[in-house]
Formats: sequence, structure tokens, C-alpha cells
Amino acid sequence: MRVEKIFIILLLMCINFILCATEQESDYIKIDDIEHKLFTNPVYELLQFEDFHNKYITVINGIKDFSISSACWRGYIAYFEIKNDLLYLNDIIVHTVSLENIGRPEDRDISIYSKSFDSQKSFFCNFYSGILIIPTGECIKEIYSGYDSMYENYLIIKIRNGQVIQKKEFKYNEFEDRKSEAFKRYKLSEKYKTDFSEAKEIFTVIISAEELDKILYESDKLYLYEYFIF
Repeated sequence: MRVEKIFIILLLMCINFILCATEQESDYIKIDDIEHKLFTNPVYELLQFEDFHNKYITVINGIKDFSISSACWRGYIAYFEIKNDLLYLNDIIVHTVSLENIGRPEDRDISIYSKSFDSQKSFFCNFYSGILIIPTGECIKEIYSGYDSMYENYLIIKIRNGQVIQKKEFKYNEFEDRKSEAFKRYKLSEKYKTDFSEAKEIFTVIISAEELDKILYESDKLYLYEYFIF
């Protein structure tokens, strides 16, 4: 099961690295009634649950002209909110493109939230434990790949079972330094050895050790939660 999860994480990172050399459209999160970009995708964790995954696939298969673009490899935009230090999912939007009428009003965004969560107004994300990365301030350098554009500041929030347990805003350079330090601690752990070994087994034919190490660094969901120090 763990090998499968590592494979999916690394596959998504490889797609982002190699194929999607375009900036990815982020999810969004509302904090104190202000909406921010979210450079983390918690719905990925929800999709690991078989019941939700099957329902999601059923809903997607029922949407005519459902579209995945190079600017949104995951195929959806999720909208979150933090209320009373709890993380909620408020909406999931997918895009449709009519192949017969590309660029015309027939192309539209569709909410799949009600079909995915029935009558729940907001879904409490007790499934999620991880780090939320929220860029704030001005964009200081645009990089048209993944979530690589640089912002003045980053609000980092640690979530455990859907509840905020730590949060702090960092300047860009400070955040990158803290992330690098977290990766160094991760590389000294047994977890890194296991992750690297499993990933190497999966990618041995198509990727070098140096490239794989770089992908593990970019796959920050593997280590930030355990090794990032606020």
C-alpha cells in the first residue's frame, strides 16, 4: 500500500516536472474572510479513501466534456476555509470544454461538491494531516511551472486531523531555508531510506539518483509535516 502511495506521489511530481512545464492553477483557501491561493492539494489525501475515490470517478464520468489541462493536471479546483481553527472543504470545481465549440460559452466550470458530499454544506477535513502552504504578499518572480512562482511571504499552517496546531508566516528566503533544513533532517531518517528505496525500485529505468532526490525534495508532502520546524 505504501509503495502505491509513493508511486502516485512521484508520478504526479514527474508529470509536473517533465510534462506540465506550465504554472498550475492552485486550490484556494479562505481565512478570516480573505481568499488566498493554496499551494497544497488536500483532496489528494481524500482520494486515497476507496469510497470517496469511487464516488469521485462516478461523478467525473457522468460529466460531458470534462477536461484536464496542462495548467491543472489534477482536473479540479478545491475551495477550503479555516473556521475556528478547523479546516473545511466548501467546493470542488471541474472544467468542461466542448470539443465542437472550444472557447465559446459552452465551456464552463461545474461544481461537483453536492454530488460528492450529498447535503453537507461544508465538509470537515478530519482526514487531513499535513502542511498547508499559502503564498501571501506580492509575486516577486513568476515561474511558469508547477507552484514555483515566488511570493514575498508564505503562511505555513500545520494541520492534524483537520485541526490547526501551528501556523506562522515566513519571508520567502526564510521559508526556503526552513524547507531545506527539513529535507536534510528527512534525509537522515529511516523514512527517507525507505521512500528512496521504494521510489528507486519504481523509477530505476527512467531516472537517475540525483533526479529522484530532487523529486523527493519537491514532493514536500513526504517530509514537511514531520520535519518542518516553525
